[in-house]
Amino acid sequence: MDHEKGKTAFLTIDLGHPSPGALESMLDTLERLGVRATFFIPASLAKRKPGLIEEVADRGHEVGSLGYTCSRLDKMSPEEAASEVTRGIRLLRELYPVKSFRAPYMRLPRSLLPLLSREGILVDSSLRLHLGVANTAPRVEGGVIRLPVTHGDYLLRLPWSMQKVFHTAPPRVAVFRVSASRPLGGLGQDPLVRAVLYYLEHGYRFSTMSEAVDFYKIVAGARV
Repeated sequence: MDHEKGKTAFLTIDLGHPSPGALESMLDTLERLGVRATFFIPASLAKRKPGLIEEVADRGHEVGSLGYTCSRLDKMSPEEAASEVTRGIRLLRELYPVKSFRAPYMRLPRSLLPLLSREGILVDSSLRLHLGVANTAPRVEGGVIRLPVTHGDYLLRLPWSMQKVFHTAPPRVAVFRVSASRPLGGLGQDPLVRAVLYYLEHGYRFSTMSEAVDFYKIVAGARV
């Protein structure tokens, strides 16, 4: 895939507090769609459910870090936040070669970006799109590629008849973020599925977070 010229979408799923049946539903639906996703998982959940990482990875998806306990980093002291991030990455990496990160609740103090880089994180997706902020382009900060979320959980859960107006002029690089708070509906019925199908029909390819590295080799230099 030529990311520089092509249309790229990233479907990301936060497994901070998954509801019963949500993961299985999502994995089955993504397989039917032929779409790969990145699942952000807290290390504490991976410890409680040893087969979770294998279940996601065996279905062709990527695993990223959601910290250790999925607690807000901006509510901690700098030392506590650094420990939460480091512990989460290192424990998860015992089970999977983690290269991407998302801060719980999308709250990442920028002072932690150099730490992510030192811990071998290549891609962060903790930036949210705010109304009135037009710059959603990926960028490199603190040695880490940052992919801002363009379509969040609230929008993607709206009925398709309401949310489709927000997709009429999609960016060349689109990042979807949803939480595993409920199982998905059937193909063609669930609002998130309708959004994914819309982007597939408009020539987008869904990639995983770590695949963004190839896209930004020139920007990030020898680091990647």
